[in-house]
Amino acid sequence: MGDLQEYRNFDDPIEVAHRIVQGFRSFRDQYDRAYEAINRSDHELQDLLHEIEMLDLSEGAALETFNALRQNRVERREAKQLMQVGKPLYDLVRRNHKVIAELDTVLRSMQNIESRMRFSIYSPRIRKEKLDAFINLTARASGKTPEEIRTMLAEIGEVDDDETDDAANG
Repeated sequence: MGDLQEYRNFDDPIEVAHRIVQGFRSFRDQYDRAYEAINRSDHELQDLLHEIEMLDLSEGAALETFNALRQNRVERREAKQLMQVGKPLYDLVRRNHKVIAELDTVLRSMQNIESRMRFSIYSPRIRKEKLDAFINLTARASGKTPEEIRTMLAEIGEVDDDETDDAANG
């Protein structure tokens, strides 16, 4: 019996799927932002080099430009290293964008199943005299009225209208 209880230690499959989809999307977005940061840094570098070349800078302004140049290079190096390390994963994500979209579809399907399970309605197959008890239980759990549950059961073909009428009339 202990082996059957191990499932309680499993990760929630919906949470796992959500983390996978969000992780891939988040990484892709971070990689794209790093690419943009490198482009901005390159443009800023050109501004700084032209400033040094063309302007007659005072000693204080030259020191300020030097510090800006150093900061520019540090920030560019950080973004470039992220991109270099992450490129294989980024390429995988881009090549398999359909798989990630499919994972997103799977996630939505799992969420729909879970949602339906929360408000599942059990309709007795043999012990029909217990139908009213199950309808009342489901109504309390879902916040719906017993009449709404009876209507839902009839609509999905779980019971005939006659059975819901019989259960309602006792």
